[in-house]
Amino acid sequence: EGSGTPIVLINGGPGDTHHCFHPWFSEIADAFTVVYYDQRGCGSSDYIPGNGYTFDQAVDDLDRLREALGYDAWIVLGFSYGGAVAQYYTIRHPERVLGLALVAAEPLMSLLPSVDRGTEVFSDDELKAFKEHKDGFTAGKMDYNTMFYNLLAAGFWKRGNYRSLSPERMAQAARHDMRFDPEFTSDYNTFRFDGVFESCPVPTLLAEGRYDIIWADGKAEAFAKNHRNAVLARFEKSRHYIFQDEPEEFMKTLRTWARAIIPAATEEVAEWKEAARSLVKKA
Repeated sequence: EGSGTPIVLINGGPGDTHHCFHPWFSEIADAFTVVYYDQRGCGSSDYIPGNGYTFDQAVDDLDRLREALGYDAWIVLGFSYGGAVAQYYTIRHPERVLGLALVAAEPLMSLLPSVDRGTEVFSDDELKAFKEHKDGFTAGKMDYNTMFYNLLAAGFWKRGNYRSLSPERMAQAARHDMRFDPEFTSDYNTFRFDGVFESCPVPTLLAEGRYDIIWADGKAEAFAKNHRNAVLARFEKSRHYIFQDEPEEFMKTLRTWARAIIPAATEEVAEWKEAARSLVKKA
């Protein structure tokens, strides 16, 4: 969508789809070519049951997409789990990354585990309603899409958003199943990026919501220490879905940062790439 410097959007999950980015990212299509895609096994992309879905495969697929579209390099934006893919893509192909934008991103740092603090914002009545809907799904009384819509309508939207969702947005979210190889999560969760990006020369933006309850307290500060050369942007009225909670402020920040990108020197990128691969650990 649009024209200009390409920016590819990597959705969260694993298992979500590109639909979470609509219609918000159309705002920057006047200056950038916005590339939406569904990862293998998700949304409109083919799903083949069984093994074969790995973290490396997700990165390979992304680079094949770049080649197919004819881009030498692009801006890579990763949201939530997509931030893990974006970081690993940058480790493996930094010469293809003009800039790295990490939005409420999965850090994959051993000292910063994912801690879902969703129960902090739910009332007892909401938690009771969630259980009833989940039990109804388990008992076969409703399909997954209906259950997920009912959860959102009962207040589950608070887990990811600062402001309530419209019925249309709830329906959009509920229409798209999360489907992926069950072994995939156990694969990508073994990667650790502690210290890998401390000297990364690729221009980087970190976007963090003040009220994001998906992560442990102190996530933004710890993440920024691992990305010492990054710009840290905090959004004071956002949870996890920053671009939905504060669309105008987020798009203004993204646009300003992206327009100011000065690509890193080829020699500097090559030197970091060689060092970065050796710093990646597996739990």
